[in-house]
Amino acid sequence: MKITIDVEDITSAEAESRVYDIVSARITEMIHDNIGHKLTEQAKQEIDKAALVLIYERINAELGRVIAEGWTPTTVYGERKGVPVTLKERISQALTEKTRDNGSAYGSPEFTVIDRAMRTAIAQTLDREFAEEIKAAKAQFKAALDNEMGRRLADAVKAAFIR
Repeated sequence: MKITIDVEDITSAEAESRVYDIVSARITEMIHDNIGHKLTEQAKQEIDKAALVLIYERINAELGRVIAEGWTPTTVYGERKGVPVTLKERISQALTEKTRDNGSAYGSPEFTVIDRAMRTAIAQTLDREFAEEIKAAKAQFKAALDNEMGRRLADAVKAAFIR
């Protein structure tokens, strides 16, 4: 904050008193302006909060009505199709509708949400329950493969040099 006052001479007590009055009045005016600005901003924020509460209440009431009454499904273009469905019916449709996994090619198998969840749970359970057995079987297979490959390589080397 900067206050500029033009005074010619502050040598007398009267001039000093006059400067003090001017500075004091200007500081008081600036404080009032600042308080007024802060109050205005605070009032705007409170009004915005109250408006949001009212808006959310109305949206929630309307949403509750729509969920209770049901709504008409639409196409990807927003055109209505079919008869209105309730939330329960829509959840049932979503759970039983068969779709391909994201990124799957055309012609790949389709699964419902429930099928996917069940397959994932089974895979996780099997991985967890049989982790040691799978690890041991992999090690055994690798050892057998290494032995067989070693045997075949040895046979090939013998055949190449023993002729």
